[in-house]
Amino acid sequence: MKYTIEMVINASQEDVFAAINEDDQIKEWNSIFVENRYESEEDRYTYKPGTKYTSITKVGKKEYAFEAVLLEYEAPYRTTVQSVTKEGISTATYVCEPLAANRTRVVLDFEVEPSNFYYKIMIKLFGWITKGIYMEQFESLKEYLESLY
Repeated sequence: MKYTIEMVINASQEDVFAAINEDDQIKEWNSIFVENRYESEEDRYTYKPGTKYTSITKVGKKEYAFEAVLLEYEAPYRTTVQSVTKEGISTATYVCEPLAANRTRVVLDFEVEPSNFYYKIMIKLFGWITKGIYMEQFESLKEYLESLY
């Protein structure tokens, strides 16, 4: 299952890219993000493909931990992260394209490969919830960045 969400944000490409990638900024706009736990403090700031970490999210009162790896990092244009859970493999790619001074098109491609038939059916039935969560977070990203300008 693949979803694409696109949005234009009134902020520079560099600012948008930083808000998507820097943990301290993600906390400002992503309501389900708790933290990323890195293997070393150096990994937190190097942004090199192959970096592994555990991403912690919270939905309601329940926290979830996902093993993740940074697959691509081409600042300030493109970044891709992949995570593995019992449900399957999910890959999120963000692309930032400058449109004009302080206007950036952001495209999120999110793909889920279910680990088995049961999760494939569940994703087909409830995948709209996942897309809704991503869309809500994208709206928060836009509000966060545009409030800075």
